[in-house]
Amino acid sequence: MKIVKGFPQCLNTISGKSIWNSNDPLYGIDVPVWKQSEYTADCTEDKECEEYCLNYYNAGFVNGKNGKMCYSYKVIYNYH
Repeated sequence: MKIVKGFPQCLNTISGKSIWNSNDPLYGIDVPVWKQSEYTADCTEDKECEEYCLNYYNAGFVNGKNGKMCYSYKVIYNYH
């Protein structure tokens, strides 16, 4: 991997809220490593909802305070 010059300092290195490894670069672009999608689950019982989320959205089911929801994630993988 080669360092690309001319980018600003990464926001997470400035804020101090993230753990930054000593060998990670300080300059570059901020790229989210995952994206969450949420969908309202159209179902009644938990077992039915789990199947609904999996079959329609390839997602996990959560019966939370905001209602019955399906959550799925797209993740960037780093292959060496």
